[in-house]
Amino acid sequence: YQLHLNITRHATEEPLEAIADRARFVTVLTQGGRRETEATYLIKNNTRNSMKVTLPDKAQLMAVFVNGKAVKPERDEKSIIVPLERSDDRDTAYPVQLTYMEDGRPVSRLWGGRLNIAAPSVGKINSSIVDWELYMPKWLNAGRFRGSVHPLDLYSINKEIQRAVRTFDYIITRNKGLLITGSIIFF
Repeated sequence: YQLHLNITRHATEEPLEAIADRARFVTVLTQGGRRETEATYLIKNNTRNSMKVTLPDKAQLMAVFVNGKAVKPERDEKSIIVPLERSDDRDTAYPVQLTYMEDGRPVSRLWGGRLNIAAPSVGKINSSIVDWELYMPKWLNAGRFRGSVHPLDLYSINKEIQRAVRTFDYIITRNKGLLITGSIIFF
């Protein structure tokens, strides 16, 4: 018997050191033009000691929390260096929250124009899901969204929630009030 093999050594690929399962941004635009944003990243970290964050231009950092504890980040020339916790369990995620403020021009009822909002850059940490909520004076009408974040049609979401409620109601009625599991999200 004989066996002939061709053996090839392939280049190695570095595994992801950390990933953000979800990135969630909540921005409040005031009538005075100031924006306050809370950025929350659900981090799964295997080997990284820190997360390098570059805030949008002229943004002022207000607070940083890692897994619910206030931390004092370090700075380099352009970035903030946030210390991360390590976990032996690759499926465990914990929140990293950054709150920052940005000044802008005052908003009036006659205000028109563009509002450009940018998320912080977090280097080589990719996000699986990104949510962004924008709160502004109710008399402002936002439209013509551009960029990599797209608005949700809340009417469609409401219809899906109503359909889920009807389904749960049917299950409860059919099972004489017994519902094994279920959750409802309200907007």
